[in-house]
Amino acid sequence: MVKSDDVFITYKEVKRFSYWIWLIIAPISILMWVGAFTQIIMGKPFGSKPANDITLLILWVIFGIIFPAAFYSIKYKIELNSERLLIGLLPFYKKKIRLDEIGSCKVVSINPLLEFGGWGLRFNGQKVGLMVKGNKGIEIILKNKEIYVIASERMEELYEQLNLKITN
Repeated sequence: MVKSDDVFITYKEVKRFSYWIWLIIAPISILMWVGAFTQIIMGKPFGSKPANDITLLILWVIFGIIFPAAFYSIKYKIELNSERLLIGLLPFYKKKIRLDEIGSCKVVSINPLLEFGGWGLRFNGQKVGLMVKGNKGIEIILKNKEIYVIASERMEELYEQLNLKITN
């Protein structure tokens, strides 16, 4: 157990996006680095219709630095303590749910692509989904009828602890 804000954390899971996302991001980033180096540093035009240096510099900053750094900084976090459940796709989204707001929870199989249109933070019109990896998760139904589906690699452990806390 870890202590945070004078409350013991009984469950914590932190994940990042799978390696496959880097198979998409890396080639784009590498292309921008090669293009910027070739044209701006070496002074040779990059490509058959090279962009001007300012445009290439802007593209390099966006796709060669900011884009990869942003994806690297994204963390999927689930944290449970005696008072609340925190779910988030940091630094973009963080939801703190007090345990007394939870009506029920259940284990579910999920298909992020079919049910939510992909991974990450998703909304399908009825439910909010937070998924980075896996096809199993927990559906949390709040007393106000909001529904959250969170994927977890340690789903059984999370479900057991969460269910124990909301039924006591």
